[in-house]
Amino acid sequence: MLLRPALLALTLLPTLAHAQAYDDPETERVLCKLDGSCPKTPEPAAPPTSPGSDSPVEPPPVVRKRPTGLALARNAYVITLTTEASLGRGAIGKPTSIAPDVSYGLTDRVTLSLVHSGFATTGFRGSAGGGLCVTGEGCAHVYNNAGVEALVDVVRGPFSLAAVGGVYALSFDPLLVDVKLGVQASARLGAVTATLSPSVFVGVTKRAQNEGVVFVPASVGRQLTRSWFAAVGGGVATPLDDAGGSWTARVGVIARYRIDRGLFVAGSLFLPKLAGGDAVLDTGLDAKVANLWITYSR
Repeated sequence: MLLRPALLALTLLPTLAHAQAYDDPETERVLCKLDGSCPKTPEPAAPPTSPGSDSPVEPPPVVRKRPTGLALARNAYVITLTTEASLGRGAIGKPTSIAPDVSYGLTDRVTLSLVHSGFATTGFRGSAGGGLCVTGEGCAHVYNNAGVEALVDVVRGPFSLAAVGGVYALSFDPLLVDVKLGVQASARLGAVTATLSPSVFVGVTKRAQNEGVVFVPASVGRQLTRSWFAAVGGGVATPLDDAGGSWTARVGVIARYRIDRGLFVAGSLFLPKLAGGDAVLDTGLDAKVANLWITYSR
């Protein structure tokens, strides 16, 4: 069975793919409507004419912007630094870790990422202990949970779909290496965004305790103003070797503030074991996990 802390601590997908900032034409249109800053449409001008001629000059062709998707633009990058901390009863700050994630747009459709946070790994907010541990208690190791993955746009536009795959070391001692296969989907209607990001992890090493896990995170969020975004979501996770006894359901909320174009700060609070199978201990409201993170994209 996969290490229980790795299974039970993961929670929620807040919005879109982890590599995607919201500085795109469609969202900018929604944002300017929220605060009334949309530029006015100019009056159509008369067709220009050539000097010495009464015939109109043919206007230049209209250049259409490419549809937006979940992948980053070519050569764009996103850096996210997440602080993950337990707020559970009797275990406040145990563990606390700092998890960096870096994504790079290899092409307009392909994004490569080096990830450490629970969210970047599984799509769930609410984990603690990934990356670099900053507390002496609660962490499995000083450095834990690292992976590389690729995201490939399949469908782009108001409805976006991407395929995701990668290799992860969920633990270094013992060495638990998994392969991830999944999809990320995002649907936008005005200021509202809905996401679904199912994935399956299949164990490569130590199969007796690392058969694999299925994660199904989802969320619904709304752009409240140009600066504020809020979302609620949750989902289900279950190991492949004990689906009936070790499944967990979780729920949480997230708020994000836009400091400047491409610079965000955000926080989340989740219940990673709101409900679970017979083998899951201490389900309910006592277990809580907070994430605080800052994201810079360019």
